[in-house]
Amino acid sequence: MVSNDVVVLRNKKSRLVRNTAFDYFNIFIMVLFCITILYPFINTMAKSLSSDQAIMLGRVFLWPVNLSTQSYIYVIESTTFYYALRNTVYITVVGTCLHLIVTLSAGFAFARQMFGHKVLFLLVLFTMFFGGGLIPSFLLMKAVGLYDTHWAIILPGAFGAFNMILARNYFQSLPYEVIESAKIDGCNDLRMFYRIVIPMSKPIVATLALFVMVGFWNVFMAGVIYLQSPSLLTLQMYVRQVVYQSRLSLDSNTLTQMQQEIVDYSNTLSLESIKSVVLMLATIPIVCVYPFLQKYFVHGVNLGAVKG
Repeated sequence: MVSNDVVVLRNKKSRLVRNTAFDYFNIFIMVLFCITILYPFINTMAKSLSSDQAIMLGRVFLWPVNLSTQSYIYVIESTTFYYALRNTVYITVVGTCLHLIVTLSAGFAFARQMFGHKVLFLLVLFTMFFGGGLIPSFLLMKAVGLYDTHWAIILPGAFGAFNMILARNYFQSLPYEVIESAKIDGCNDLRMFYRIVIPMSKPIVATLALFVMVGFWNVFMAGVIYLQSPSLLTLQMYVRQVVYQSRLSLDSNTLTQMQQEIVDYSNTLSLESIKSVVLMLATIPIVCVYPFLQKYFVHGVNLGAVKG
């Protein structure tokens, strides 16, 4: 007869083996997933720093071959790239600041249960499921004079229903005693919001800022629809033009300034190298922002999403 202790020990050992095998399987899947994500980025970076000959011969995979920064110099000195980068930075900074002011203020008002908050909250939820569509939005921008201006991108993104709900839920989780003590000291709602609530809400502010910054930085479709002047193009529109330039049949008499610059590049550098450089320059700035906000990210999402 096998004792109960031996049976229990065998069961524990069997569970340990199964759990260990499952952990190794998960690690293997996650490593494959990370490689799938990182390889295109690393390959693009390697191409952007490699010589034209190595790129054309297909010798570039995970690290640069015959290190060269000439493509970066050409792109950075481009007037069109400078305008695109300037426009994107302007849209991102102004749009993010405006979005945070409007969305956080609305979230605080709903958390304080302002007059008619239930009806207004239902109207906000309605916008999450129903929209006017592309054509009405385009006609509206034309009618109010925002077409072919950066405000056609910034103003529609000044408020987000989902982000407002996250902010409201986070504000409701703050200690009620702090709010009451501020009211007893004679602090009005506006001063309370900017002097007490916002300094206590760094996680949700950083979380929403990250969401919104990425959205404005990567804006593309709105720029294609609402922006017509070449001087207003965004960085993502510039990236699209460069990436697909090799597929276009160009007439030298109808080249835009940006197209002419790309053709000039191709006379001295490979178009593949130029595309890689532009992709890296459009990706690296927003990637560099994430480490500074990452420590607030999980905390802000958890507290903003749990309380209903």
